[in-house]
Amino acid sequence: MSGSSKKTLNDAVESALARIAARFDELNVPYAVLGAVALSRQGYRRYTEDVDILVRGDDLKAIHGALVGHGYRPVFAGSKNLRDTTDGVKVEFVRAGDYPGDGEEKPISFPDPTASQESHDSIHFVDLRTLVELKLASGMTSTDRLKDLADVQELIQARLLPREFAQELHEYVREKYLELWDAAFGRPKKSSSGGTSGSLRKQQPLRRWPTRLKPLRPSCVPCSPTACSWTRKAARATTMHTSSAPTPRLPASTTCTRNPSSSTETTTPSLPGEQQGSTAPHRQSAAPRLAWSTCRPASPASWQ
Repeated sequence: MSGSSKKTLNDAVESALARIAARFDELNVPYAVLGAVALSRQGYRRYTEDVDILVRGDDLKAIHGALVGHGYRPVFAGSKNLRDTTDGVKVEFVRAGDYPGDGEEKPISFPDPTASQESHDSIHFVDLRTLVELKLASGMTSTDRLKDLADVQELIQARLLPREFAQELHEYVREKYLELWDAAFGRPKKSSSGGTSGSLRKQQPLRRWPTRLKPLRPSCVPCSPTACSWTRKAARATTMHTSSAPTPRLPASTTCTRNPSSSTETTTPSLPGEQQGSTAPHRQSAAPRLAWSTCRPASPASWQ
């Protein structure tokens, strides 16, 4: 595709990278590319809008003097970063000796661009070990750079980096690399007590014990003679009951009253707070009361 307006963002970044690298070679200025562009060369590609370049602090003045007005301009007045006027891509400079992340002093700092670099297509990049160390140190010390930790985890998966790669890293970031490696490949993290940590442990389902439902027993005084089949059978048996039938001995929890409409003795279970031998007003119903001899707490099958 011709014309910068038709270029995709990736094409624009790649074009800006090629141009700035060629200019550095002309100026004989040592440099090394890092950031998302370096990640893509190591096997993990992600979205980016700029090019990050590691240079010496003493070379920044010479770089600005040679590039400003010749295809580049400052991002704003006094900025150390430049913008490619051809594709509009920002070029961010990182000074050797500065500290990643929060900028505070720490065991890891940005190295000299010639100390740890490798070349891809005649363009110099920081090597894999340095890139991982800088990303880890940045994400560990700055809450707004957590994406650097995510970059390392994605790079571990893309490159299938071994767990033993941690031995090549600085001890300051070694434990964090192992933590990300274990998370990337699903290895459970061991706690200090020797068990598995709760965050990575497979969650066990809650054990729910089934609730046993006890079968309901028929009441001695049904609320309606047509409520169910066993009630209807008991009601029919009541009509055939005679006063000469022997009255069984009643349990202590029941009372015996005389049905005014017949000579049959019927029983009513006592309610809490109800005196023996009394008939509570709410117990009087239009439903016929059943004789104790026929309404017994037995299963309906025994009445067949």
